[in-house]
Amino acid sequence: MRNILIRLNNLTKKQLNEICKQMKIKCPNRKQDIVNKLLQPLGHHYKMEKSREQKRKERDEARKQKRKEREKARELQKKSRELVREARKIERENKREERQKLIEKWKQEGKDNLEIVELLMQMNVENK
Repeated sequence: MRNILIRLNNLTKKQLNEICKQMKIKCPNRKQDIVNKLLQPLGHHYKMEKSREQKRKERDEARKQKRKEREKARELQKKSRELVREARKIERENKREERQKLIEKWKQEGKDNLEIVELLMQMNVENK
């Protein structure tokens, strides 16, 4: 910035006016004011906004992340449902095996089919 100031001070007032004209800014009357006016933009710290493309990319990334999270949640739900189904299936098979063992036992004791059906019905009533 100091080098620019030195170079501008070395120029004539007429040259400075030409620079102002090219930059399309209004020039003050005094040479020092013209130099200061030309240096003004260099003294500012500009905060650049994010470009539209960058904002779009960030939104897309956020959407992708949400989509991944939803897919993971769905997969977990699906796995838990499958596990519950499997557990219920095993439970039904165990009950079926128990009933079958009881039926075998009752047949060995010499009970007929009507008595076995009545005993099974009593078991169902007691389990509820």
